[in-house]
Amino acid sequence: MVADLTWREGQGCSSQQIEPAVVLNNYWRAYEATRPNYAEDNFLNIVYDYHSSKESTSFTIAHDVGCGSGVGASELATRFENVVASDNNASSLDAAHRFLVPTPDSKDRDKFTFTLCKGEELTDHHEPQSADLVAAAECLPLMDGSAALTAFSTILKPGGTLAIWFYARPHFSEPEYASTCQPIFDRILDCIFFKLINGHGSKRTEGWKKAAEGCISWLDYLDFFEKASEWEKVVRRKWNNKSTQNTFFTPAACDFKLEPISKITAEEEVIEVEDPSMWERSRWK
Repeated sequence: MVADLTWREGQGCSSQQIEPAVVLNNYWRAYEATRPNYAEDNFLNIVYDYHSSKESTSFTIAHDVGCGSGVGASELATRFENVVASDNNASSLDAAHRFLVPTPDSKDRDKFTFTLCKGEELTDHHEPQSADLVAAAECLPLMDGSAALTAFSTILKPGGTLAIWFYARPHFSEPEYASTCQPIFDRILDCIFFKLINGHGSKRTEGWKKAAEGCISWLDYLDFFEKASEWEKVVRRKWNNKSTQNTFFTPAACDFKLEPISKITAEEEVIEVEDPSMWERSRWK
């Protein structure tokens, strides 16, 4: 189903009707303010350079899966002729539409299309071999990894690129603060998440466990070679994975045990970098 998110002219309404929209708008502004500014660092150059290194590379269509408010799609649009923004949450997709196409006469209004669907169900809405690049930021641990990878592989053109990235809670990079402030910060987050994670039934616990183990595994749980010939090459990059945790909380926030999972095969390339200053802009290598 393609969401009908055409621009709607403002209509008169009471202050009671306006308030929820204002609150939602403020939420998305705060959300966008805390996301990386892809325009000011060169993180995505890693993706662009990798994509450009292949034969018959095209920068025609990029697909931002789990697009949220459209931060990633906005950056992809600087390099690709057309960008598809998809999300399974209508509120997120509506926010992306407002961010990417703020008015009916926005100059980029024809550059973006929007799809309301799960990442695992992209093949129900998009033709096989239709995308040059699929980007999935901050969303894979919430999906069925196997089904999602199959969907991504199906809609990618031969030689296309899948770029998945994930980052979690902040870590203090200075040694003196890492040993003193980090434990305090972690306990605050654990206190918040403990109430969200535990005591809400087995189904919810199962969902949290799956997502948390995917994160704590640094996405190594993703099995790219589960299905033969689905992927030609896999490169896994990790920054500071020896000194930090790639989760929004520590195992102490869970009343169940977290087990890291690795599906890395000998055919894959793994690049690990320890660089406490990597958070500084323009330092991605």
